[in-house]
Amino acid sequence: MKTFILALSVYVLPLGLHAQNWRVGDKVMVRTSVMDQWDNATIFLVLTDRTPTAYKAKMNIPGKWSDDYPLLSASQIRSAEAKAAATFALYSRVDLLYPGGEPHTRGSVMEILPGGRYRIRPDGCTPKWDEAVDWNQVRAAPYIANTAPDITAVIGKWAMFTPSYPNTVVHGNDINREYGMGAKAPPLQINANGSFVWYDEYGKPPVKGNWVSDAKVAGLSSGIESFNGIIIFDSQNNYHKVYRDRADHIIAERLCMGTTEMGSRIK
Repeated sequence: MKTFILALSVYVLPLGLHAQNWRVGDKVMVRTSVMDQWDNATIFLVLTDRTPTAYKAKMNIPGKWSDDYPLLSASQIRSAEAKAAATFALYSRVDLLYPGGEPHTRGSVMEILPGGRYRIRPDGCTPKWDEAVDWNQVRAAPYIANTAPDITAVIGKWAMFTPSYPNTVVHGNDINREYGMGAKAPPLQINANGSFVWYDEYGKPPVKGNWVSDAKVAGLSSGIESFNGIIIFDSQNNYHKVYRDRADHIIAERLCMGTTEMGSRIK
């Protein structure tokens, strides 16, 4: 039996991470769009004539980056003494942020790196998708109860259907997008006791296992991670997220791949 690893951590944003009143001579750490990590610098100019205030800093190691004197916003600067208020254990499920703080994706901690950095693997992806990130780009994945309405909405027996994906077809000088009718897929049963049975391949034994609830990533408005749902796996050990699309209708989407099956409730 296969289970989806779920480890929770508590994360608190350290106070004073992004101060708004940096002064000339302050020893700080900075990050720009061309830097893959935070690095040490010294503030040498405060541009109070700009709204919001901007800053110029001198990098401590000249030539390490493309710009030794970057122009920065307050969000690109943090105290040189700033430390993570919490650490994440190996295999913890976390939400990954872009350097600017916007929500990005969800994954698991695959390696704890020096300097408060982590190697994160997005859910369902192979190692080539791993990202090495700073501690302030990682926060604990939230928990959603199995009894939450978005979770209980997917409990039941579902007739599954695989939609047809478009093909590009050339007819003479014309290039067309052609769509098929799709196909009926084996059924999926999701039980309230936390188990599931998925006949994901015709003529073969079903996959049986336990599902886990999976809360949406806070701040995302589109994509699979913007829905509350559950995680299941197929006979090839691929993970899928199942979530409610509308009344008596679900979507099972393979993580990291985007291929989907749609389900209608069997009365």
